[in-house]
Amino acid sequence: MNSTAVNAAMERALGKALKSNLLLRFLSAAILAPAFYFIVEAGDLAFASLMLLGALWAGYEWLMMVNPRGQKAVWVPVLFSLALSWGVALQTDIPTSVILCLSVSLVLMVLFRIFKVQKPVLLSMSVSYIGSAMLGLLAMRQIGPAGFSLTVFVCAAVWLTDTGAYFCGRILRGVRLAPDISPSKTWAGFIGGIGAALLTAGLFIALFHPHKPYGVLAVAGFLSLSAQCGDLFESWVKRQAGVKDSGELIPGHGGLLDRIDGLIMAVLLFWAALWATHNDLSWWV
Repeated sequence: MNSTAVNAAMERALGKALKSNLLLRFLSAAILAPAFYFIVEAGDLAFASLMLLGALWAGYEWLMMVNPRGQKAVWVPVLFSLALSWGVALQTDIPTSVILCLSVSLVLMVLFRIFKVQKPVLLSMSVSYIGSAMLGLLAMRQIGPAGFSLTVFVCAAVWLTDTGAYFCGRILRGVRLAPDISPSKTWAGFIGGIGAALLTAGLFIALFHPHKPYGVLAVAGFLSLSAQCGDLFESWVKRQAGVKDSGELIPGHGGLLDRIDGLIMAVLLFWAALWATHNDLSWWV
């Protein structure tokens, strides 16, 4: 394909994107990204409050998405459990709260089965999957002086993965990645997402001069892969539920879950790795 054809394809793709929701996506990101940055920088109660609100709203969207009959009776134990885990985190420690999330999720799954609630596993996952991820992000922010830059790095790598995948997928198209789960995702987008995460890592290496630059690149690649798996997982859940978006909270993006689906999976896996290595950040600081 010559350069003229490539340019024409790019112009067509960008033209369609601009006519759809690209402008809304950009405006939303331009407003929300700086606000999120300043809250992460503030830390303490401000960041903990944001994570609690995020967990509750994402949990609500999850319930609305996978609860086909609108069985509102299941909302109370799920949202109460998410709030309870936060109270435990503030009074004790975050690993204890994660164990509580997992335990409560298991109990809810059993109760939902007993009372013949549809999709008991997916419903109960709102506590363990979403709650544990938000607690993991809070735990990352609390890792001493490096917590701030680490949290920003993780979120930036994940969200720029989404951006890179979006544009590369729109412009290059090509072979579909998982047509039975998400027909719009392509291998070009998948590779573009990883490339965007590696570029993000390069920027952080230039800014923070970590001890092991290759370690930062490896972590960025891991985060990108995890995020794209999380994106596919939520696409599968939405397909099971028969919905396109989890909500309409963020213009151009859909619901909160549509914006943080990759972040949830990436944070869960990355925080588990940090916990297993006793928060070893020798590659970062």
